[in-house]
Amino acid sequence: MQPCVYATLLRNPIDRVVSQSYFIRNGPGHPRHAEVMARGATLLDYLRNGVNPQADNGQVRALAEQGGGTKVDLSFGGCTSDMLATARRNLTELYALVGITERFDEFLVRMRDALGWRDIHYQRRKVTQARPAVAMLSTEEHDAVQACNRLDLELYAAAEQMVNAARERQRIWFPAQVAWFQWRNRRGQVASPRPGHRRNAGQDSPAPRGARLSASDRDER
Repeated sequence: MQPCVYATLLRNPIDRVVSQSYFIRNGPGHPRHAEVMARGATLLDYLRNGVNPQADNGQVRALAEQGGGTKVDLSFGGCTSDMLATARRNLTELYALVGITERFDEFLVRMRDALGWRDIHYQRRKVTQARPAVAMLSTEEHDAVQACNRLDLELYAAAEQMVNAARERQRIWFPAQVAWFQWRNRRGQVASPRPGHRRNAGQDSPAPRGARLSASDRDER
């Protein structure tokens, strides 16, 4: 069996649920669209009706199932502190690379270096349209999302600490590598050598081992 390296990204729970709610509401083809619209289309309706358990600490639910964990099939509001403990343990024990979507480019550069990719490039697709920024939520909306995702917020904080620790272990030019990648990615250029990478004079480049990725701004998992 070919060895695998496992990696995962967590998203700010408040932003995730807002995006999820509007993605379902704006997508007539989504399996939950009809039910969500029938039971109230506002963000507060979405949370109070409990129509989608994934709006209730969805990232804890997902990570608590990993590593042979018990299938999580709980009703809205059913997540527990034990599930959070399992999710945190799985995060540290099962994944070689942990990132957060708010620092996706940094995560991708770490992936490139860990897996030996030469070139990387991505485009944003399936971005949720016509949704408010988190800063534009009312106090009532923000508090409601937070109340439904307290465990996810703790898990996200743990992931952010892991990301910060990983950054501290990088070489001094790592921020420049990330900035260089961002500049090239915006322009669709994937052939130039990155900072800190030397190529011997006259040496041919190795066979391409790049990856074209699609970064999605939705999260229904």
